[in-house]
Amino acid sequence: MFRYPPLEQQKRIIAKIEQLFSHIDAGIEALNTAKQRLKQYRQSVLKAAVTGELTKEWREENKEKLEPASQLLERILQIRRQKWEEQQLAQFKAKGKLPKNDKWKEKYKEPGTSLEPLSFNIPETWELINLDTLIFHIEAGKSFKCDERPPQKGETGIVKVSAVTWGEFDSEQSKTITDKEKINSAYRIKEGDFLFSRANTNELVGACVIVKRVDKDLLLSDKIHRFILPEEWKEWLRICLRTRHGRDEIESLATGNQDSMRNISQGNVKKIRIPLLPLEELSEIIRLVNKKVDGLQRLDIEINIQLLKAKTNKQSILASAFSGKSSS
Repeated sequence: MFRYPPLEQQKRIIAKIEQLFSHIDAGIEALNTAKQRLKQYRQSVLKAAVTGELTKEWREENKEKLEPASQLLERILQIRRQKWEEQQLAQFKAKGKLPKNDKWKEKYKEPGTSLEPLSFNIPETWELINLDTLIFHIEAGKSFKCDERPPQKGETGIVKVSAVTWGEFDSEQSKTITDKEKINSAYRIKEGDFLFSRANTNELVGACVIVKRVDKDLLLSDKIHRFILPEEWKEWLRICLRTRHGRDEIESLATGNQDSMRNISQGNVKKIRIPLLPLEELSEIIRLVNKKVDGLQRLDIEINIQLLKAKTNKQSILASAFSGKSSS
């Protein structure tokens, strides 16, 4: 049996609720607007980074000290070839036979150098490359039979694409492998790994993270790639792939008939174009980006807290209404 207040009191309660909800909704709208502006500002910071605008003054002040990216590129190409040769020799050794001569070295493929210009200008001391130049190797995971829950201590899991979707590696987004005989330690995820989602929706395919902490025994899935590249370039690649340019590159190279499931092949990943810059300037850009983005993240967290409070306030108002306290 329900007890209702008099009709006039009901009207006053409803009016009071509508008034309070109106104030809260206005606050929520303002918070969501601020959240969107933070997102836009974050993109402007990343764009300033990859166009060289962020370090324009710094570059001018230090131009005599900077090694042109063209010279750096020559070294990277030498290291790339060296890494390929080491990998080939390791494969020969694993098969129990070593090459009789150097003819096998003729199979090495240089990265593509014919690149279409970017939609924006880069500084003269920078170079345009594709990822095939920078990435020594791409490792792909496997598909396993799993329980749909994160692994516990003593168990081994496999990551879902959602583990790399939202900017930070999330080990809870994983499944537990049931067929232990197929577990291969070569697929194990380690701190410092650069992970890339090869399959997802059109907006999320190509999402990437650098693994900061591993608190579960997890393996790569068949939808997650691990890029093997020099340590100093991982953060730069992450920045580049998160810009609007990076997203455009990924989305244009991804294939699939539906936006709900797009895929980017290893061959197309290697075609993605990014700028190459002097290492000293690279360090300065990463320092500036981290400083600015850290501040934005703190603001974003505060906005999320305020949005949660607004939701809680609405619930409190309704609770007060049913207790008769909102009519005053």
